Amino acid sequence: MTTQRRTLLSAVGALAGTAGCLRLSGEETATTGDGMAGSDAAGASTAATDETGTATGDGAATASEPSFPPYVSEDGTRDGLADVHRSVLWRTSYELDFRIVDLNEGRVQHAWRTRHEDGRAAKSLQDGSRLHAFYDDADEGPYWRQDVGDGYTYGQARVHAMTQEKLLTETRWVEGFLKAGDWSSAELREDGLARVTAPGVEWPKSLPNWFPVREVREFEGELLVRESGTVAALTVEFEFETNRVEDVQRRRVELRTRDLGAVSVPTPDWLGTARERAPTASVSLAEDASAIVVEQTDGNPMRPGTKVVLYDRRNRRNAGTTELDDPVEPGGRLYLSFDGDGDGARLTRDPPTADDVAHPIEGEYDLWCRRGPFEYFGVAHVPRPRLAPRDPQPPATPGPSEQ
Repeated sequence: MTTQRRTLLSAVGALAGTAGCLRLSGEETATTGDGMAGSDAAGASTAATDETGTATGDGAATASEPSFPPYVSEDGTRDGLADVHRSVLWRTSYELDFRIVDLNEGRVQHAWRTRHEDGRAAKSLQDGSRLHAFYDDADEGPYWRQDVGDGYTYGQARVHAMTQEKLLTETRWVEGFLKAGDWSSAELREDGLARVTAPGVEWPKSLPNWFPVREVREFEGELLVRESGTVAALTVEFEFETNRVEDVQRRRVELRTRDLGAVSVPTPDWLGTARERAPTASVSLAEDASAIVVEQTDGNPMRPGTKVVLYDRRNRRNAGTTELDDPVEPGGRLYLSFDGDGDGARLTRDPPTADDVAHPIEGEYDLWCRRGPFEYFGVAHVPRPRLAPRDPQPPATPGPSEQ
């Protein structure tokens, strides 16, 4: 590791309150600070002991001989470990910390903490945005609240029940990195955890699509797995090229789980207010297909700084992200159109004129208005443009056999 890289890692650690904890090491399993609080080594070791203990005839508990978790052996990991992590973790209570560190800029890019109990979960962003969400199986998606300084704003994202289980256990990240890395070496530690390392990448296209990866230059990972198959810790650091010229990015992803079976999730006192004030909206297409029309129908105002995202389903890419400069209240409308300048969809508060529109809306789109990772009213599907009626055709002249 170069001196420059060591200095950068130390700077990032100090920024997040975890100085010295960003290097990969078999001995480095505890992480402290705002983003990743608590002793992961202690929590993971306790959980492993609890899961492997056996009762003797006199009632005393003795630890059985540790063994590799499912889908883990001396040769590394196999497909299926991510599913075991999800299903076992979801059946108990736990606390999970997750964060992405931008090593180019020396800052924590995204961070959140999830506490889960019996299908209910509380998620708090750890990035200073003061945004908290609450998941309940009785709801179609999490309600959330954000402190915006002069009050609170509320919303409800939409998450399918099956997706919610993968989301709250961060299984998509576990699965993506396990498939991408060359996890070819594993050992059993004295605390009962299996330690698996990946010195390189094997299937780079399996990396989570969060990152705009064109080519992976470096990849290094460490995985700690309990005997039950749940991931106690996952740390991946990788360097990649993007589609931009000479743009090389370096990221570090960290996941920690702890306190299995010992977490409670009370209902927040703001949930009733969130259910009353979460906005609703209608999304339609202008009659001439010149613009997508978003009309807020109920709920608290959508605050300035909200991202309005248009997603092209046909080409599977972002078709434009714009930001609200002013609040939108019930009865207010937003118009999204394409003006041909190449910057994606254009957002206006008034209907666009014919001179403003380069071409009508075609294809299939989804739209959402979000704060942080949470939408105000979920993801709305934009109705497809109606096909123009065909010119009437004259009736066919009967042939000789039909006369």
